[in-house]
This record gives sequence, C-alpha cells and structure tokens, in this order.
Amino acid sequence: MAKSAKRNKKRSASQQKSAPVQGHDPQQRGSLPQQMRTAREQIDAESSSNPWLLISALVATALFMFVYYHLMALQQMSQLADGIAMLDQRFFGYGTEAVRELSAAMDEKALGQLNWTHKTAGVIFPIVFGIAAASVIAMVVPSGGRKTVFTGTPARVTLWSMIGIFVIVDIAENILIEAILRNPDSELVGISAALTVGRWVLLVLVVGYSVIAFGASKVRNFSQTAGGAQS
Repeated sequence: MAKSAKRNKKRSASQQKSAPVQGHDPQQRGSLPQQMRTAREQIDAESSSNPWLLISALVATALFMFVYYHLMALQQMSQLADGIAMLDQRFFGYGTEAVRELSAAMDEKALGQLNWTHKTAGVIFPIVFGIAAASVIAMVVPSGGRKTVFTGTPARVTLWSMIGIFVIVDIAENILIEAILRNPDSELVGISAALTVGRWVLLVLVVGYSVIAFGASKVRNFSQTAGGAQS
C-alpha cells in the first residue's frame, strides 16, 4: 500500500509538471509576431491599393529637384560667372554672342562645376520628372472609353511620347551647352539653343496637360458618382 501511494504521488507530480501552465499556451507564443505580420500585410495592401501615395512622393521629389536644380544649383553657377545667367535658364534661346560672353566669364573650375551639376541634378531631374508625369498620366487618362483629348490610348501614347522626348532633349541640351561653352564659335550653338527652348516648351506642356487632365478626371469621377446615386 505504501509503495502504491508513493507511485501515485510520483505520477501526480509528473502530470503537474507536464501540464501547461495556465496563461502560457504554446500556441499563443506566436500570436504577437503573427499580429505584427498581419499589420504589416495590411499596410502593404493599403499602399498597393492606393498608388497615389507613391505618385505623390514622385511628384514631390520632382518638384524638389526642379527647385534645387534651377533655382539653387544654376543660380550658384551664375555667381561663378560674374552674375551671367546660365544658358539652361534662357527660355527664349541664345546666340553666339551670348555664348561667348558666358564662356569668357567662366574659368576651368567653373566649367568643371557646371559639368558636375549637369551629371547629377541635370540628369536626376528629367528622369524623376518623366517617371512622375508618366505615372500621373497613367492614372488620370483612362485607356478605354471614348477617344478624346483626355481619354483613350492615343492620348496616353501622345503624352508619354512627349515626356520621353523631354527627357532626351533635356539631357542632350546639357551635353551641347558644355560643348559650346568650350567652343563658342561652334556650329552647335543653334542646335543647343533650339533644344533649350524645346525643353522649356515641353516642360510647360506636360505640366499643364497633367494638371488639366487631373482636374478632368476628378470631374469625370464626380459625374459618374452623381449619376450612379441618382439611378
């Protein structure tokens, strides 16, 4: 009897040790990481379902690069050239005399600084602007439906082509400007001036169209919502 009692005590003690402690279920150990993983998936889903978050960031970056490149970096370059405006900022073009004047005011150090500016901000701005503008067009200009100025695949393709041309023209203009500043009597002055005027025209057209198309899409969505509510 005494031995059987001892055996029962040992069994009960081992069962108590093996029994899970209340409030510490092993299945609950992964609950916090699982909740964190679920929350992260929800955030990713919301971000992917709202592409305007990414587009807004691209537009903000493009705007920042425009301000930095045209209003800060090129203005600082003008200070290195006795206050003469850079060729990039001359909306209506320039001639040989203007190129000679600027070239005479810039030494080798200033030309090197301009080259660095063109290779960094001068390349980043048109590329970021192109991506941002193309994304906006993809969102506000539907591919289907009636073919109008603000709807249909032809409108999209036309705008995307303009954006691509702007990026190419902007970068090519930077290269030609540096070439004619080192050789003001070059025959490339006319081509460079045409590219400068063209890039500003394309920039204004793309920005203006994007703004108007965005407003048109809002009006179109409002009309569809109002029509659905009335029906």
